[in-house]
Amino acid sequence: MWTEQIDIISQDMKKVDSKYLPTSFWQFGAKGLQKDIENHGIENFRRLSSARSFLFQPTFFMVGPLKLINIRIC
Repeated sequence: MWTEQIDIISQDMKKVDSKYLPTSFWQFGAKGLQKDIENHGIENFRRLSSARSFLFQPTFFMVGPLKLINIRIC
């Protein structure tokens, strides 16, 4: 069910004007997320490593003055 809906959304997204297309950042993240949903189900979304990655749950820490690092928790 979810796989079919995700495929429909993905196909529809390709038909829009290029200014509305997601950037390569989101395209890359969506591929992993779609694969995880197909393998583990939408009901496990919050547990998926792709959903907990930098796409939806950024983890920034201060390291000294004005220096940020991004730590990915998987």
